[in-house]
Amino acid sequence: MPPVIEAIQHQLDDLENATGLTFIWKSTIAMKVEHKLSAGHRIHNQPLCCAVKDIGREMELRCMRNDEELISRRALELRHTFCLRCHAGAVELIIPVFAGDHYLGALLCGPFSGGDRALCPTPRATAEYDRLHPIPPERADAIGRLALLAFRDLLPQLLPPGERGLPDAAAIDDPRIRAAVDFLRANFRRPIAADEPARLAKLSTSRFLHLFKEVAQVGFSEYLQRLRLGEAHRLLSGTGLRMHEIADACGLPDQSRFAALFKRYYQCSPTDCRR
Repeated sequence: MPPVIEAIQHQLDDLENATGLTFIWKSTIAMKVEHKLSAGHRIHNQPLCCAVKDIGREMELRCMRNDEELISRRALELRHTFCLRCHAGAVELIIPVFAGDHYLGALLCGPFSGGDRALCPTPRATAEYDRLHPIPPERADAIGRLALLAFRDLLPQLLPPGERGLPDAAAIDDPRIRAAVDFLRANFRRPIAADEPARLAKLSTSRFLHLFKEVAQVGFSEYLQRLRLGEAHRLLSGTGLRMHEIADACGLPDQSRFAALFKRYYQCSPTDCRR
């Protein structure tokens, strides 16, 4: 088991032992399953979930859509712990995990009673639903804080390799470079020359480039390149876009250069990453 997956496993075990609740980890915007985790930490195998999925493939697909579409969409909108009612009437606590402004995935805790047992599709599911307990808002908030605290030291390891070590704007003291980083994160999908953020910072281009590297601990071009490749990594694992569409969307329209840079940072080709 890779060290970071082993660390996730230990933290999930500790959270379960401390709270008596079930925790699942889903990574990236696509809510990818980490297959090396134990089954209890990567799939919904609680009695209610099993009763619902045993009905047939359509119900199982609805469970998957809940994870892959609804959860990630709401997590990116809200950026804080929230409760989400599933199609069987149960409530799950969703704890989005961010490293600065990088969305890494979500911790899923539950299920809990949602006060809507009429949505249960079978008597067996209803019986399992009746065994659930509600979760008061104050407990949900406390669990969310505890879970994020437990994962805090793991965040740098959960970033895609190309983005590790890139400071977020909030971590930069110099307001001129902080504004430049905000500008890059908002505009990296289009062509950007150093003179644009330099003008925003009211610095000459040469002075800006020197100060950027001094403050951010990485050069301007390197920072921009790694932002683009991090976005490419997310799109490869979370969408069905074609390679040229991903390259264009990330500001790297030269596909051969895109492939070469991607391999440099991720030690595999974009095609292998998607596989």
